Amino acid sequence: MSYSDGCCGQNKNLTIIGFYNEMHRNGVYERIDHKYLERGHTYLENDRDFAQIEKRKKTATVYLPQDWVEVVRDSNVTKPFETPAMQQEDFLDWKGFVNERYKMAAKDQEGKRVLLRDIHWLNFGWGEEKEAGKVSMKHHPDEVWVRFSLSEDEPWKKLKIVRPRQTTTGQSVPRELYQGQVPLKPAKVRDLKKIASQFVPPLQRTFYFQLKDNGSEDGNSTDEDPIE
Repeated sequence: MSYSDGCCGQNKNLTIIGFYNEMHRNGVYERIDHKYLERGHTYLENDRDFAQIEKRKKTATVYLPQDWVEVVRDSNVTKPFETPAMQQEDFLDWKGFVNERYKMAAKDQEGKRVLLRDIHWLNFGWGEEKEAGKVSMKHHPDEVWVRFSLSEDEPWKKLKIVRPRQTTTGQSVPRELYQGQVPLKPAKVRDLKKIASQFVPPLQRTFYFQLKDNGSEDGNSTDEDPIE
């Protein structure tokens, strides 16, 4: 069981649905349930952890991205957070991978239109089905069952997850999301270099001077070099 808020851009979209279906099809999970909490009631246990990090951040000195690892780790003295450092190859293009393989039907099996924004519960793999007053477990691969509330008494709405016969790339796993340093907008690079030249110690300043922008082939800004 997983929980989140109902932000459509982050947690309630076709990428999430395709990802969960892929997890079930590959045997990672037999059953997946994802519940979207009611608006105004989205306080989760991890919010307490975020509050600790915010408190520690107020007194921390951070110059480089990796400095945030220490900020997070030191936020809880009695039980330090585990802070594995993500590498670029750890970020995969699940959106592209899923969108090529899955599409969700716009209407349920009764022909009624279902809108993602109205959903409060997603179910994949196995779900309880009530028939003639009896409850039985039903396996439903390549289907997502949804509810518009968090009530277990609400009947499931069932939608097919359509899979094309073949994909254009033929890849069985997602590609790496990034193939090299991610270029930023020229204005952002210019501002970061200017700020770094004034407020960042020389040792850490190199990180910002090596940033690339997407406005020229060599990634160098066309503006003047930052003040040393």
